[in-house]
Formats: sequence, C-alpha cells, structure tokens
Amino acid sequence: MGIVLGRRSSVREVILAQEVKIEAREKSLKRMKRQKDYLVGGIVKVAAILNVLCFIGVWIFKEAMPIRTLVSAGFWVVVADAVFVCAGKIVTRVIERSIEKTATELRRLKDMQRKSIEELKKETRYYDTQEIIERYGTPVEDKEEPEESVVEKLLSNLI
Repeated sequence: MGIVLGRRSSVREVILAQEVKIEAREKSLKRMKRQKDYLVGGIVKVAAILNVLCFIGVWIFKEAMPIRTLVSAGFWVVVADAVFVCAGKIVTRVIERSIEKTATELRRLKDMQRKSIEELKKETRYYDTQEIIERYGTPVEDKEEPEESVVEKLLSNLI
C-alpha cells in the first residue's frame, strides 16, 4: 500500500497485484520442478549411453587390446560414472535450493495476500455486515400454495 505518484493504492489493487505475482511464482515453481527432472534424467541417460558404448567397444576389441588397456578403459568408465553422479547431485541440489527459495517466496506472498484480504474486510466493514445479517437476517419462509395440476386448473375454469 505504497504511494505511487501521490496516490495511495487501494487494497483491491494491491490484492490483484499480489495475485499476479503469486501466479507467476507458481508457474516458475512448476517449471523448475520439470527442469530438475529433465536435467537429472538427461544426465542419467548420457551416463548409461557412455557405459553401453564403452562396454561394446571393449567387447569388440577385447582380443586386439592388451589387458592393461582394458583395465585402463574400465577405470575411466568408472571415473566418468562418478563424475556424472556428482554432476547429477550438484544439479539436483542447485535446482532444489532454487525451488525451496521460490516456494518460500510463494508462501510469503500468500501470507501477505491473506493479510491484505483481512484489511479489505475491515475496510469494507465486512465483519459488521456479517454480524448484522446473522443477528437479524433470519430467512423468510414463503408459504407458497402448492401448484395446481393441469386437471385441477381445467376443472376450476369450468366451474
């Protein structure tokens, strides 16, 4: 409820602006969760493809390569797998931290919106009106006559 060019924003305008911010944060949160799944899945797929290609290469050239080269190739495959696992964990932690930060901001925005709505209710005397309605606004029961059937209408017109 700041002053913009000498004009105080109404509570309704503030609530609508908060709603826009909340929707943007929710979209951002969903996008980050999808991005995390996509990146981690991509890292796992690349690591799996690398392993398969290395084992195919070793299988094809096992007779042409000395045992020392095969052991060295196996070592580098294990190192590459460890690098991919570490990269996956780092990417996951960075994105989860960003998700947590966005979720905290979203909760803060929703709390601010709740407070603004309470302020609007007080400003418009919502609680006073609600109390009056509850005290004096007993529902009026209309005693409607039951509808006549078509036969009864015809008989009453004849008589």
